[in-house]
Amino acid sequence: MLIDAICGGFLFSDDASEGLSFTAAGNTLSVSAWPYDQQELEETTHNYQLKKRDYIVVNIDDKMMGVGGDNSWGLRPMDKYLLKSGEYRYGFTIKGK
Repeated sequence: MLIDAICGGFLFSDDASEGLSFTAAGNTLSVSAWPYDQQELEETTHNYQLKKRDYIVVNIDDKMMGVGGDNSWGLRPMDKYLLKSGEYRYGFTIKGK
């Protein structure tokens, strides 16, 4: 399972419909969920090296800066995709189901 979404709310549940819901308190949230931890993702060089875990890592962000240029990963994102320096605030609610 690898989930990535930008939305106002998100629900993770099992076959018994038990889980967690995440709801933005304002605009939208960037949500991703992986059966891997960040350290493992950084230390592996190929997908087949990733071992599925018995837990899910959920990442919740307010905004994301662009990840690459128009024709090469070495280029900076265009200005319209950069996050400007400043104070950002966001909120969300987590509820068990």
